[in-house]
Amino acid sequence: MKTITVIGSGVIGASWATNFAFRECEVRLYDTAEDALANGKNAVLRNLNNFVQYGVIRQDDVAPIAARITYTTDIAQALEGAYLVQEAGPDQYPIKQAILAQVDEYAPDALFLSSTSGLSITEIAKHSAHPDRCMGGHPFNPPHLIPLVEISKGEKTSQEAVDKAVAFFESINKVPVVCKKEKLGFIANRIQWALYREAIDLVITGTCTIEDVDKAVTYGPGLRWAILGPNMIYELGGGKDGIRGMNKLSGTTAKGYADLCTWGAKPDDWFDNAQAGVDEEKAKLPDFIGHTNEEIAKFRDSMLIELLRLHHKL
Repeated sequence: MKTITVIGSGVIGASWATNFAFRECEVRLYDTAEDALANGKNAVLRNLNNFVQYGVIRQDDVAPIAARITYTTDIAQALEGAYLVQEAGPDQYPIKQAILAQVDEYAPDALFLSSTSGLSITEIAKHSAHPDRCMGGHPFNPPHLIPLVEISKGEKTSQEAVDKAVAFFESINKVPVVCKKEKLGFIANRIQWALYREAIDLVITGTCTIEDVDKAVTYGPGLRWAILGPNMIYELGGGKDGIRGMNKLSGTTAKGYADLCTWGAKPDDWFDNAQAGVDEEKAKLPDFIGHTNEEIAKFRDSMLIELLRLHHKL
């Protein structure tokens, strides 16, 4: 078993710890306060009990998996013998730089991956004595379910470190993708932002409702994207010529691309105004999905687990 240190026991950190322990790693979960660690431990147990509920593991499996996690407020203990450090602290440069300084001191040979969703790895690692082993390891929430890990390089990140990180995540059945140069939002978030920008524009221009946007994605391309990515979908849609066959639609798509919105900042009041539409949509959801955020999240997780089983990721 590899020893993995998770720094930060919040929602993301506890989810990472769940994932690593489930995949038979020895885990050290570190935070600065005992109450934060207690909350992290409770979150791990909730995650494991949800696995039991959905038939991923048996009740008898919970205790052995949970026992692989050591909870500590001692950073030296947390980092001792670590192969990989998954940092999940607040998304602020001074905090992450201070954490990395401790990793430099107590685990200079460990791979260091930050869960940051947008900060520069070069900036995080600029004071590090070992910037070559520093990289981004951005998960999609919740990390113990969603396999994607976006590994992003800083200016001084070595290819050897990236290759080791890719090999590790593949060994625990995650799906790593590599962002070869620093790019705000990495890969998946940029794709999400582009889609959501157009979704906002469709609503504010009166083309459709919030509910219709969600239905269009969920019961249209979202179903296909849950199985294959957009390039492979086009490969199948192009007929015998594969993705090259999509050239037959070039005239239509050229007009479509030209007509997409191009604004660079969302309306300031969008989320406030969108709340009423989301509340209306929640009220109209089928009872088997639910009508509260807690019920809907439970449905989301159960659907994720069924999809992951089909992908042989659980």
